[in-house]
Amino acid sequence: MPDPKKLQAKLHKAEAEAERDRAALRAKAEKKIARIKNELRAEDAKIAAKLERKRDKAAARLAVGNGLSDSDGTGRRPVKRRTTSKGR
Repeated sequence: MPDPKKLQAKLHKAEAEAERDRAALRAKAEKKIARIKNELRAEDAKIAAKLERKRDKAAARLAVGNGLSDSDGTGRRPVKRRTTSKGR
């Protein structure tokens, strides 16, 4: 019959090894999570910068458009209609 103290020691050893493995896996997973979060933050910053540039361009277009008196605000020239009719 095996010695209970030896069995207890083996159990403690196995539990300690399992805890080390869990800690290593947890650390590895946390590193992956941190890397993914950083990538998301970077992507978010790129999108925010792109939107800011678009806002600046739109504001510049509006500022130029407000200086024109015959503009309808769309950035295009107004269409001139013919004043003469056919058949007269």
